[in-house]
Amino acid sequence: MNILKASFYLLFLIIFFVLFFIFADWIIAASDRYRVFPVDIKDAFGKRGVPQEGTIINPKKKSLIVMGCSFAFGVDLRDEDTLAYRLQQYTHRKTYNYGYPAHGIQHVLYKIQKSDDFAYDVKDAEYVIYVFFSDHLRRLHLNFFDKYAQHKYLKYKKHGISLKEEPFHVIPIDYFKITTIGKRSTDFFSALKNDEENFNLFKLYLLECKKSLYEKNPNCKFVILVYNSNEILKRLGLKQFHTNRWKELEDEGFIIINFDTNEFDYLNTDDFIASDEIHPSAAVWKKLVPVISDKLGL
Repeated sequence: MNILKASFYLLFLIIFFVLFFIFADWIIAASDRYRVFPVDIKDAFGKRGVPQEGTIINPKKKSLIVMGCSFAFGVDLRDEDTLAYRLQQYTHRKTYNYGYPAHGIQHVLYKIQKSDDFAYDVKDAEYVIYVFFSDHLRRLHLNFFDKYAQHKYLKYKKHGISLKEEPFHVIPIDYFKITTIGKRSTDFFSALKNDEENFNLFKLYLLECKKSLYEKNPNCKFVILVYNSNEILKRLGLKQFHTNRWKELEDEGFIIINFDTNEFDYLNTDDFIASDEIHPSAAVWKKLVPVISDKLGL
């Protein structure tokens, strides 16, 4: 009898854990803060819709494209509070949102090279605005399967980078239903032990991004918006990364808008951190969009 009871409990536990691993991602996804608001994902490359209602677009002005991770995407923000929408409203330029949660510079490169939508949208764009966050350096080294940030798209070589041509699944087409079972990183610091080496790799990605961008539109400029909220990094348990090497990228033709300075320390206060405590709030882009517009002459 005891053997039967033990077998029953064992079977129950096996079924429980199998079901848990099958539905774990779905359960987590359903509780994510950014699911609170309806979000219109346009394609499998993570293009979030930017509402047109109430927007006056000046047909004589070229468009803008926002790229990056959840900061660019607008996690925990309504459509009208995202960076892309604020830029569109303030500048009267058509603006596209290609940000997506947990993406990094390798995903930006992948979209520039592979997305048909991007190839179409960039034809009339004047600026691609990439929102940089320190954790993008760590994400360059993620070599485990994850439904948002899979293994490296580029391989780091002695003399530069080489493309990986094998299939690269950027995001699930329906991220509410598709789940992935696999190993996940628990060492947040392991990829940031050598900041200089990480920045060197990051720089190679950026140069490849710019090269691929110019092939599609030689008149489009690449902007790096440096957004490093020390408070958000601390709450995430991530290492802070600060550098004075942005000048190197300016020399390569990039436009740098750096909010990682003492002048913008106020971004670390509660008013500028979303209710999930790990993303920029609506107040951030309301405050910074005029600054961005002024610096770019939009």
